[in-house]
Amino acid sequence: MTLFFIIASLTFILLTSLNWFFGRSKSPLAYLIPISVIFISMILIIIAFLINDLEGIGIIGFALFIGAAVALLITAIISSSKELKKHLF
Repeated sequence: MTLFFIIASLTFILLTSLNWFFGRSKSPLAYLIPISVIFISMILIIIAFLINDLEGIGIIGFALFIGAAVALLITAIISSSKELKKHLF
């Protein structure tokens, strides 16, 4: 369980920092990188179900999915709040 939290938090920190870097230049990579990590984690989860290894590769897949999804949500919320602030003021 500790491995799950470590991988999820590292994924979140890494993707959030990459999103911040690419988001400053209005690059679409700010959204494509977390989406690609989510896609890769879903593939890992499917493979884990097929080989019945939910304690190894499955936990890594779930942790990557959670970290990338939270990073994508935070990026989207920050981006939309910046756009809303720009339109209101």
